[in-house]
Amino acid sequence: MRDSSTGAVSSSSSGAASSAAASSSSASDLAAPAGKRPKKQEAAFIDKLALILVRDRRQLVARTRGKTAFFTPGGKREAGETDRQALLREVKEELSVDLVEASIKPYGVFQAQAFGKPEGTMVRMTCYTADYVGTLTPSNEIEELRWIVSSEDRASLSVTGIMILEDLKAKDLID
Repeated sequence: MRDSSTGAVSSSSSGAASSAAASSSSASDLAAPAGKRPKKQEAAFIDKLALILVRDRRQLVARTRGKTAFFTPGGKREAGETDRQALLREVKEELSVDLVEASIKPYGVFQAQAFGKPEGTMVRMTCYTADYVGTLTPSNEIEELRWIVSSEDRASLSVTGIMILEDLKAKDLID
């Protein structure tokens, strides 16, 4: 689906795109290293994993030290990592908590122009939900954590962040 206001392309877990999102983040994909998965598209994407946390009808976002935009916590996978391995590592590195592995569930896949990258550089963000153990604490690379609602200033979010926020609102998960 293309967002007419941003030109972003998305495959989310809502509406007609739900089968695309579900197929790209199936249980077998969680266990298969990125290089072992069948290619779904030939275009080059920045491959990222992200954790969607909602508490009291607010979504958690993070701002990297020295940056202005807020992102959904997560990051790029390392060579040979599965979705699960990358998500566990990135969440520990950024938020200083451990995910409860049995609670990790696919949420959806979002694609858009990569924030701060040359035009045409796309990011594909595979999102999951999960429970965690510990206290959310920004790591050395994260300057700020913030719980946001759907009225958050869009200028402070990446395009994929806006897409996720709108999807959460459409599902009535956040205010």
